[in-house]
Amino acid sequence: MPSAAVASSQPTSARRFIFFSAQWAIVMVQPEVPANYVRWGIPGHVVVTFQINEAGRTTNIRVVETDDMTYARIVKEAVRRWRFEKPEILGVTYRLPVNFTHQGRLG
Repeated sequence: MPSAAVASSQPTSARRFIFFSAQWAIVMVQPEVPANYVRWGIPGHVVVTFQINEAGRTTNIRVVETDDMTYARIVKEAVRRWRFEKPEILGVTYRLPVNFTHQGRLG
């Protein structure tokens, strides 16, 4: 199961990032990690950014850093299915690092 840390605010000249908290979520689907990744204990790291529209759906989902394209794909798919209450401020970009660590054993 991945561990998702609260991201620190790292503004750039082009974008404004703020802290993300899972407490805001109505629906928060976990990434579906392939069984062989768990079995072999393959670690991974993904940083994803996204916005929340007025309907509470995630938009503009982007993988901005990854060390494995499979993990990037499953994180993006999971974030696409997340749902939130209507945000107080629209247009905010959230930045979330996700780290996958497994206690998998060679089988």
